[in-house]
Amino acid sequence: SFTLNQQVLFLLFHCIASSWTVKVPSTVKALVGSCVVIPCSFDYPSPQKVVRQFTGIWADETSHVIYHPEERKALVQYRNRTKLVGDLHGKNCSLKIDPVQTSDKGPYHFRIEIAQYNNYSYKENAVSPAVLVLKEEARLGDSVSALCSVSHTCPEFPPHFTWSHAGQKEVQHKIEGALWTTTSTLIFQVGHSDHNKPLECTVSHRGGTQQTANTVLSVKCKTLYCHIYIYIGVSIGAALLLLSILLLVVARK
Repeated sequence: SFTLNQQVLFLLFHCIASSWTVKVPSTVKALVGSCVVIPCSFDYPSPQKVVRQFTGIWADETSHVIYHPEERKALVQYRNRTKLVGDLHGKNCSLKIDPVQTSDKGPYHFRIEIAQYNNYSYKENAVSPAVLVLKEEARLGDSVSALCSVSHTCPEFPPHFTWSHAGQKEVQHKIEGALWTTTSTLIFQVGHSDHNKPLECTVSHRGGTQQTANTVLSVKCKTLYCHIYIYIGVSIGAALLLLSILLLVVARK
């Protein structure tokens, strides 16, 4: 038989392990015209019976539906653009938005409806996409983000990114189907010395395989005004390693 302390610990563990919880990032970067996958996993209190029918819904802060398996129930502007890519039976509620529009800023939250059991909206955990617009030029002193993305199949050993330019670096991982996508973001300010300077991203994989994507930055000045023009060149290696580089202009604050 259980002692009193064992019973208390068991009840405490049961409450922690079985509750209405969700894991989503507070924000994800999303490029206008491209797609974005919002990673999401959820949990719920263990029912006393077998449940088989799940309905996953995504909504905005005013509870207007942006995704529903019955498309007519979603807002018109999100129809044919939102898709649940996660398996609800596996407690995966990941959402795909394709293509991304400038208005897709959220915040969005997930709602689960379990037939003959219960429903719950995870409003306290919302995600707000950081929507980026691709531009061809930036003024001198602007903050420029360079994104280098690669698809791979070994999440235990993610690829390593090396940039030829100094700056702030961020790395983001996401999964879609059987492929993982890892993206490295380099943020730096445009300067006079960037004229004709190559910007190179090198990706190193487990086993020694490497790939490189590169571009040349061209800064043009006229009196007091300078612009940076971006010419993109991509080098692609092995078939499974899909490498691309995008340069995005982020407005200064």
